[in-house]
Amino acid sequence: MKRILISVFAFIGLTLHAQDFDVEVLDTTIYGIASEDTFYEDIDLYNNVGTPYSMNWERIEESIPEGWTSSNCDPDDCRPIGVTSASFTLPSTTGFLNTHFYPNGVAGSGYVKVKVWVSDNPSDSVVLTYYGVAGTVGIDDLDASDIQVFPSPTQNTLNVMLPNPGETITVDLINLNGQQLDSFNISQDNLTSVDISNLESGVYILQFKLADKGIITKKFVKE
Repeated sequence: MKRILISVFAFIGLTLHAQDFDVEVLDTTIYGIASEDTFYEDIDLYNNVGTPYSMNWERIEESIPEGWTSSNCDPDDCRPIGVTSASFTLPSTTGFLNTHFYPNGVAGSGYVKVKVWVSDNPSDSVVLTYYGVAGTVGIDDLDASDIQVFPSPTQNTLNVMLPNPGETITVDLINLNGQQLDSFNISQDNLTSVDISNLESGVYILQFKLADKGIITKKFVKE
């Protein structure tokens, strides 16, 4: 299970809501691979009261590709597929609500909108939107621990490290649709910095072409 997050409209330090609770963001985009079982991300809920209290959530809109399914988790439980509403207890400091997308081998994108409110005050509510994007490129972790790609997420520079490669290795940069965007070489130096500032936000793949191991792939996130 892999989880990768790129949040949009993350108004850090600003109040996104008032009264009994605030939220981390109002919407988030989650990237995954069509061949994965699931991909998901939490949106944090901040308790302004300081003591636990009851809340509710309800899925008010869903638009996902044919073949996909989805479900939600809250602080009390991960609800089965098909459950569209539930109540839960918000802890005294911070809780969460997430959406799991299950692409079932189907590439595409979609969204789920979830209304969240204080149980004894329905007007104290927000609507959270979870966007899901699943690409078609699979991840082969064949000896991938030999290769370090960091930091991820990153905005401008990506570092790639191999332990004493001893040869020139070609690395292809591709997107989740399999389109090659760039190519570069790693030589005797075991650390290479790559400028990715011109890439759009999203998930990308590095393909390492190694003579003795075939192709090794690593995934990273561009903020």
